[in-house]
Amino acid sequence: MIKASELISIKPTNFKLHLATTSKDGTNPLNVFIRDKKEWEGWQSYRGNNDEWNREFIFTLIKYHNRWIFGGIFKVIKRHHDNYEVELTNDYDGLIGRLIVSGIPTQRGQGRSYKLETYFDKFEINEILQNKYDGQEFPGYDNINISFNDLKHIYSIQKSDWKSSLTNLKGVYLINDTKTNKKYVGSAYGDSGIWSRWNSYINNGHGDNKLLKKLILENGIDYAKNYFKFSLLEFRSTKTDDQELINRESFWKEVLNTRGDFGYNDN
Repeated sequence: MIKASELISIKPTNFKLHLATTSKDGTNPLNVFIRDKKEWEGWQSYRGNNDEWNREFIFTLIKYHNRWIFGGIFKVIKRHHDNYEVELTNDYDGLIGRLIVSGIPTQRGQGRSYKLETYFDKFEINEILQNKYDGQEFPGYDNINISFNDLKHIYSIQKSDWKSSLTNLKGVYLINDTKTNKKYVGSAYGDSGIWSRWNSYINNGHGDNKLLKKLILENGIDYAKNYFKFSLLEFRSTKTDDQELINRESFWKEVLNTRGDFGYNDN
């Protein structure tokens, strides 16, 4: 296995290591990295109660499943009372969003700032992507289990592999509330397809379903952002008769007991 230090030649003692992980409000740093350079810079410039970036440079890694994606090297220009002034350098910019490494102890990533020399020689290169990472790849119809926030990001950038896979597709889907473990079974048929149907949930959190709408009106759309996950139970081509999807939807409601006290289906 090739060490990152064989590819990246820097003096670690000049750097703090930033391990960017999902924030308390559920924001995935990978989504921020992809959608907005200024917002991503803000993840480096934020200053809490501690002077975390007290060295000249920040070496940033972004959590990617059980590995990490290189997010760039930032120079600390100034330290202010409530924030840092930082600047993305050109150092190894061809590897930003492409270099994937491992070697960070499992318990790390709960904090934010570490001395780079503690870990740098342990970083192992797992992969260098051909192109810069642009979002979660479509995993196949049988393997969809995606959070509200990640799905929202996929819609916001109109990620082509997801859109092309789900646009011309009818199906029965499941929304799981990970806080209560209550579930909602729905179906997409007619001309809308799964892509369009799920977009309605992204827009308002409830897709105009009676019990989900009540839940979101009482708790706000942040409830959906924090706790909803989407998956596909069945999928069919657009040529499938709509009534078949309606019948299968009813079947899954019965199997998963999503009517009444244990779910969000009201019919």
